[in-house]
Amino acid sequence: MKKNIFFVVFFMLILLSAGLYFITEYIYKDRVNANINSLKETSLSVIEMISPEIKASFLKADDIALLYNIEKISKLNNISDAFIINNDMEILIHNDSTKWNKKFDEQIYQKAVETKNKLIQNISDYKFLYSLPINESSTLCVNISLDKIINDYNSFRIKLYIIFGVLVILILFLLSKMLKFFFLRPFNKAKQYLAMNETKKKTIYWELIDMARKDMITESSQITDEQLDKENIKELFNFASENIFKQENDVLAILDTSTKLLYCKDKEKNIFEEQKLNTHIVNATTNVEIIKNVSEIVEKAAKAQEIELSMLNLNIKIIPVNNRKNIFIGIIIKGNFVGI
Repeated sequence: MKKNIFFVVFFMLILLSAGLYFITEYIYKDRVNANINSLKETSLSVIEMISPEIKASFLKADDIALLYNIEKISKLNNISDAFIINNDMEILIHNDSTKWNKKFDEQIYQKAVETKNKLIQNISDYKFLYSLPINESSTLCVNISLDKIINDYNSFRIKLYIIFGVLVILILFLLSKMLKFFFLRPFNKAKQYLAMNETKKKTIYWELIDMARKDMITESSQITDEQLDKENIKELFNFASENIFKQENDVLAILDTSTKLLYCKDKEKNIFEEQKLNTHIVNATTNVEIIKNVSEIVEKAAKAQEIELSMLNLNIKIIPVNNRKNIFIGIIIKGNFVGI
């Protein structure tokens, strides 16, 4: 039962982690895409407001005004640099004086000087080149970079992972507590109750072994001579011989009053994983419903009624057996596959 709870919690960990990962990535990408488009448009509108001043200063050869306006653009948010190049892609003026007279050879700048209209080109996912012809031989270029915004959103994504990670841990903690309370606790109680019903060591005689080896019992388990009271076992097996063994059953088990196996046939181990004789029911099966119902029958003893269950494609009957004096002497569990 503990292993089952562990596997359920582990499965939920995988499921929740995968789900929250995709939710985090969706939120991150949605917000990044929405803000990138907005910031890009804002930057372009500001550049286009200042670019006429740069064009006028350049045409008037007003170097002071031109340099002032180039510096003004370069200091805007999300602008990495601003400069003017000629048709040979040589820098005429740059906000960084160390780059004056530098010559570009990249295709993107070639396209900027050849296109005689305003042009916006992608340098990378979050970097753009804005270009605007000033005259026949000169072009204003502005590099727009949104890397700072992306770094801010990466921090936001990390915070989301931390929050969702804590949430997953909390959910799994509550789930494990609930599983233990609703499943493991009743299972342990049933196991403890059944264990308390074990009585003194009892003895069975060899005639019962012969009875269990009759042809009608095709796959009988070997019975030891230290199990239950002779008369009760005789009556229990007589009842089984007359009412049960003659029928075809896919699963069949006989339990004594201490709910230990006297006989078990379950080829595919659909219910009984452990089929050795003298094995207690709580060790023979992990099926909580079977254990629960067997426990109820033992508790009611002679007043118990037959119980029918449907599970694992099996129709199961749990039959309490009383002797002629109406004293509870054992339990028979039989099952048949549905449709067979």
